[in-house]
Amino acid sequence: MPPASSLSDTVAYARRTATAVAAPAPETHTLRAAALVLAGGLVVGSSAFAFSALRPEPARLVTASVGRVSVSVPSQLIRNPAQRKDGPRQRLDLALSWPNLDAAKPVAPAAAAKAPLALGDVLLVTILQADDGPDAGTRAAELYGRYLESAVEEGPGGLISRRFRAKSPYAGEQLLLAPPDGRRFAARCDVEGRAADGLPDVCIAEFRRDGLDIQMRMESRLLEHWEAIDERLRRLLDKIIG
Repeated sequence: MPPASSLSDTVAYARRTATAVAAPAPETHTLRAAALVLAGGLVVGSSAFAFSALRPEPARLVTASVGRVSVSVPSQLIRNPAQRKDGPRQRLDLALSWPNLDAAKPVAPAAAAKAPLALGDVLLVTILQADDGPDAGTRAAELYGRYLESAVEEGPGGLISRRFRAKSPYAGEQLLLAPPDGRRFAARCDVEGRAADGLPDVCIAEFRRDGLDIQMRMESRLLEHWEAIDERLRRLLDKIIG
């Protein structure tokens, strides 16, 4: 793995790992499927947000446990009103407004009707108990390699972009990596302009910390700010975990 972070070094590294050591094929879980789940009621502007807007609650600190980890979150950051209570849970879903990572505002009815699946400047963050699988950095550096095309392109914000092969479990997606190998930051994104189902081009980025898996969904146009997004989200997690 090259210590440098230039695109040329990364291209060389990517080509060497294009046929990575065989590993069990990951479960097919495309961004289209994830977006359709959001379309089922979890996306910004959904019934949960509409309900919250119609019946605003006083802000308070919600203390919950995800797995064995305690988190204390301002209630206005929690996307689903049903999660705005103390106690154990399997996951915690947040909706954060970029760039300040404060509470996302409910979408106006007219805007929601025009683009019901758009995330806009909202980051959807899910906090889960860490599973037994490799963390996101390891997957980007080692497990995805055999599914990627050999071509390497420059991406937004200094990231590098590699498309998944057409017959891979992630066909129609691309992997955007922080040089040299994506251990610092990696996101699976729709290939721009390829979607034909009316859903927005979205990206999913993940990382692990303190026994938790952190998943983040955002529109691909925000990737140019990936360093600031990553830094500010980690800073917020410092405040709410433990």
